[in-house]
Amino acid sequence: MTIRNIVFAILFATLAMPAAAQQLTSSEIQAAIAAGADKKPGDIGLFLENNGGAFRASLPMKLVIFSPSEWIELVSAKAAQRFQNLTASGVSSEMSRPVLRVVAAPGSSISVLVVRNTSKNQVVQPISEEFCSEAMNFGGGFLGTVSPDCKIFVFPLQDVQNLRDEDGEFLITLRAVGSAFGTGAPSEINKDFEVKRKHLNKLPGLR
Repeated sequence: MTIRNIVFAILFATLAMPAAAQQLTSSEIQAAIAAGADKKPGDIGLFLENNGGAFRASLPMKLVIFSPSEWIELVSAKAAQRFQNLTASGVSSEMSRPVLRVVAAPGSSISVLVVRNTSKNQVVQPISEEFCSEAMNFGGGFLGTVSPDCKIFVFPLQDVQNLRDEDGEFLITLRAVGSAFGTGAPSEINKDFEVKRKHLNKLPGLR
């Protein structure tokens, strides 16, 4: 291979690589704060739901997905509900770090939650998971005010970006324990939630 061909090969490989997920800039943080202050918490993030079909957990399985900008919007919206204003100085590096957060309910029924590519041959594992607190009530008529029985799963945003297909689509796959209709016998199910191209307008931080 000639030097010229090597240079072109390196250049092509570099251009083909997805852009690295970066911490939000100050202007992006300000934009997210302003957007969230004008919204209800229940209108922020991508909401996905499964009614269970022939399987039931303690509640229908529900997900809310947030990129870093939507997470800051959520914090800003919740502050506005308390007649408070979130400022840039109040946004911690933890809030704005490049991660994808998936809030899943009912948390007590979900044992595993991962991100996969649409071909189902690549997996991103969460770097952390924890039960929701009362302070992070994801109301708005979706997860409801039932309890903090939801879990927050956190994924490295760059790893998620790397496995998205050419349309930007990917899967959220969970394993839940519940009971089968009719028999009531304990049962376990794996469920794929598809994040499709049409959903990305709810996740501008991923576009």
